[in-house]
Amino acid sequence: MKESTDAGREAELQNIKLNTVLQATGMVAGFTSSRLSEMAEGLEKSTAIDSEKIKQGITTLLTFKNVQGGMFERALKLSLDYARYTGGDVVSATRLFGRALESPEQGFQMLTRTLGRATEAEIKLTKEMEQTGDTIGAQTKIVEFAEGKMLGLAKAIGDSAVSAAERFSRAWSNLMKELAKSPEDPSGAGGGIYGAMSEWLDFFTKKQKEARESEMFDMMQAYKED
Repeated sequence: MKESTDAGREAELQNIKLNTVLQATGMVAGFTSSRLSEMAEGLEKSTAIDSEKIKQGITTLLTFKNVQGGMFERALKLSLDYARYTGGDVVSATRLFGRALESPEQGFQMLTRTLGRATEAEIKLTKEMEQTGDTIGAQTKIVEFAEGKMLGLAKAIGDSAVSAAERFSRAWSNLMKELAKSPEDPSGAGGGIYGAMSEWLDFFTKKQKEARESEMFDMMQAYKED
């Protein structure tokens, strides 16, 4: 039970941090707390990156007030791609993209150290946009540059067999968090725990199916060779 209690406490603490920063920044990013939680959970399913780590990244990205709306979502997804690309953590990645989008001209210098060179035309146009007050245009150039280098990497890894261990760990972590909820919480023992257990069961069912299909394929190959 200690494991479930610790997991539940950590999840609650992260929610408090996210809500505090969201309110402190006046919700300028354009999202409610529930929408941001849904965003984290959806990205967890597609990338196999734990939703609590994604929420930590969201909390960090919220502190950059110029990153809003659709640009916020694109920056968050790119941060997950970047974390996978470099092997780093999500918070550091979101902080990097937050800084890059706050100052797009300098952003190219930050990103090219890892992602490779940008063209002189890209850098010049971004500088001109920023100087003339076209912040969205300048941010778009930064995002398009990064997307051209690694868009979808986190999802590609999430869809691969490489993420199997991470998905197992995530399913277990989610089960522990649900077990930690109080009986008075209708989304806890009376409801959410069944969803967590169902998710865990679905994971094992999928793995068993893949194993059977792989075994069948090997058998067919051996049959053909005979």
